Amino acid sequence: MKLFSLKNNSKSLNRIGLILGMLGVIILFLWGPPQPKFEKGIGIMVEDTTVINGKSAGEHDLTIEKRIKKHRLLSSLGLIFIFLGFAGQLGATCMKDENIKLVKGQVLKENE
Repeated sequence: MKLFSLKNNSKSLNRIGLILGMLGVIILFLWGPPQPKFEKGIGIMVEDTTVINGKSAGEHDLTIEKRIKKHRLLSSLGLIFIFLGFAGQLGATCMKDENIKLVKGQVLKENE
């Protein structure tokens, strides 16, 4: 069985949509959806050279910023995959395949 075929465009588009949707769900399961920032309260201010847990405060901030960027990128990518998967499946249901059959020397469209 071929996964993708040029003859059945709607089936191939449906399969691509399902695969993108599943990848998006897996990514969201691992990374979670994008979260808004709800920061409340007052933190303790330290200088960038202050050492906490073996790292300076500046190094710690850079590590956290990298984690935030990675989380936003992957969670947004998961949502995009899910959206594209649904769009592909919707497009596949709206498409009309023009499969042609040969019956006793006559060319007939499958829908006839």
